[in-house]
Amino acid sequence: MEPQVAEALAVLDGHPDYRILRRLKTPDGFYNAATGLPVKRGIYLDCEASSAEPQVAGLYELALVPFLYETGGKLLAIREDQCVSFLNDPGVPITDEIRSLTGIAPEDIVGKSLDMPLIETVLADVDMVVAHNAGYDRKLIERYVSRFRDLRWACSWHDVPWRSAFHAPVEKLEVIAHFCGNVFYGAHRAMIDCIAGVHVLATVSDSDGKTAFEYLEESCFTESLRIWATGAPFETKDALRNRGYRWNDGRDGRPKAWHKMITPSEADEENQWLRVHCGAYPRVTEIRAEDRFSDRDR
Repeated sequence: MEPQVAEALAVLDGHPDYRILRRLKTPDGFYNAATGLPVKRGIYLDCEASSAEPQVAGLYELALVPFLYETGGKLLAIREDQCVSFLNDPGVPITDEIRSLTGIAPEDIVGKSLDMPLIETVLADVDMVVAHNAGYDRKLIERYVSRFRDLRWACSWHDVPWRSAFHAPVEKLEVIAHFCGNVFYGAHRAMIDCIAGVHVLATVSDSDGKTAFEYLEESCFTESLRIWATGAPFETKDALRNRGYRWNDGRDGRPKAWHKMITPSEADEENQWLRVHCGAYPRVTEIRAEDRFSDRDR
């Protein structure tokens, strides 16, 4: 770093009226020091695809970023030597919109396909798969790689209380990286999105020092329920969205209603809130841990 740049950064870092954003880089070493707890392997995954409908989308790019974490503890490090990405030709043309968003050109994917043996190797001994919108990525990638059906999934969007615990304005990964992680990056390519996802999980802490990853791991290994705001009037949509609910249009065979994932301990409070504030008639469904975010999550 040039001396004048370092000097300017030192001044701005100490000034209450400024916040510095730094370019995201893959860390050299550990995010957090190991404490002696059992160490496990996770994978952060991201897909670039042709459509917002995972049941029909064509997969153009897949990135897998392995990481190490302690059970009940911290995210330790990215396994940079094991990070892989693949371009893939699904037989679906790349639109101008997708090309503009991702930078992937039609000629980039010609003749490209997923390396299944390498993917199986990377997935060996994995205890958790994480994606920022796991409800999309899991449904998509299971159509291409059946091995993902057998793994436990977590979602860095839904399993972390970004608004309530970290005061983020929205759950979009790029915004979280800016607002909570103080980094910027070139979004909408699978590999850099994965690295950004791991970065915010490992480094962002709440006022009590609890990291985003700790929230995520708790959710991943806790029994889950899905509560549906059935019968909620249209005019309650903003209140539902602000409370973390998402809209389902019913085309997947599930209810046409707002919904969110909760723990059993939250069920009574959430049921009461829906009835009082939304005039809804809540419906609760159980989710097997292995089925979270999949088509089998009903």
